[in-house]
Amino acid sequence: MSERREKLRTESVSIKRVGGAVVGTLGAGLRLNTLARRHLGLLWYSFIVCVCLPAVIYFAYLLFVASAEYESEARFAVRGPSETRSSAITDALASLSSVVGGRSTAQDSFIVADYIRSRTIIEDLGGKGVVENIYSKKDVDWFSRLTSEQTLEDVWDYWRRKITAIIDTQSNVLTLRVRAFAPEDAKKLADQIVQRSELLVNEISERARSDALARAHAEVDLALQRLAKLRAALLEFRTGASTIDPVGSATSLSETLTALSREKITLEGNREALKSVMDKNAPTLRFLSTQIESIDQQIKNLQDKLTSQTESATTLSGQLAVYEDLQLQSQFAEKLFTIAQAGFEKARAEQEKQQLYVVTIVRPTMPEEASYPKPLVSAAVVFAVCLMFWSMVTLVIASIGDHIG
Repeated sequence: MSERREKLRTESVSIKRVGGAVVGTLGAGLRLNTLARRHLGLLWYSFIVCVCLPAVIYFAYLLFVASAEYESEARFAVRGPSETRSSAITDALASLSSVVGGRSTAQDSFIVADYIRSRTIIEDLGGKGVVENIYSKKDVDWFSRLTSEQTLEDVWDYWRRKITAIIDTQSNVLTLRVRAFAPEDAKKLADQIVQRSELLVNEISERARSDALARAHAEVDLALQRLAKLRAALLEFRTGASTIDPVGSATSLSETLTALSREKITLEGNREALKSVMDKNAPTLRFLSTQIESIDQQIKNLQDKLTSQTESATTLSGQLAVYEDLQLQSQFAEKLFTIAQAGFEKARAEQEKQQLYVVTIVRPTMPEEASYPKPLVSAAVVFAVCLMFWSMVTLVIASIGDHIG
């Protein structure tokens, strides 16, 4: 009996141990399931608070609170004068001007676009008070309107949110969009912006024409001074050389030398012919010899006038070198003066016509219905942005938890 009792007691202890282990395992599983459910619930709670709730609040604000905004659109382009006549010279000049510092209408279009986005146009339209009168009305919701007594920087920042200027790089067409809380305000402001843009283009064109005319006038004065200086030097040379045309003098001397040489050859031939029939001391032969010596002296004197090894500045060849150099410089200066005069006349003619002007393709329109706000689109954007940030934060927290575990 005692052995049986001992066996039953041993079996009961084993059963208790096994039961305790099973109960412990079940308890741990239940605790893990509870933690998983709690973590999942916290995840859904954060998703609702951080993603869904901002999108819903923003959607409700746009749908029930936000003021309607009307958009007026205008399209215009900056164009230059279109010339109907063309020639090789004008084409070459146009190509040269485009290569060397020439302006293009595309550049002017970007200038106009930057002007529309700048603070300068706010001041040109009448200052920040004009912008506040349009966007600070009491019937506009508090979050959308421009509060009064703002600094110019704040007004400019608000301006860039309501005014957009986009350039099509293919056609150089500038698209202007103006948003306001009243259709009349949007159209009026768009008209004023287009007018100010046209005035800016006119100022650019006028300044370019004035600068071109001033440069052309300066080139004419410079060319005229150079030509006058060279002509004075040429006159001084002629006075010092006592000759008007050294080239003509050299030609005359050359002809004289040629004639004397021919006469010398003739006299020498006659003398040789008479030597065979007369005595060498005959008066006729002595006379011929005297004539030949006189002609030789004349030829030597003329050759000394033309060329000399010692006094090259006083010889006719030296004078010819100086004269031809002055003549060449004078002719070149005359050509430059003619070109400068032609450029000045062209600049003066261009001064009288407009080089740049604004071509309005689409005039500012009067909007009939509100274009903004767009609750569904805007709320979807907010939902996507919040979802992206929430996903990033969740992944970071999960990776930190895994690293710690």
